[in-house]
Amino acid sequence: MPENTDIRILVSFDNKQTWQYYNGTEFIITSLDDINTIGNTISEIQSLFTDYQVKNTDTIFDI
Repeated sequence: MPENTDIRILVSFDNKQTWQYYNGTEFIITSLDDINTIGNTISEIQSLFTDYQVKNTDTIFDI
């Protein structure tokens, strides 16, 4: 990855119908147009899902 590259991520839990970012407390619906300003960093997503325990009610999500 080139130096100073800023990769941002939004997550979809509904087959890419809506996109969300994590604000530290909860996922917030946003637009793909906002990915550069409020999308989560790779390290934020890794931290969020590091200890995540999958539940029977979970669905597939997209990044």
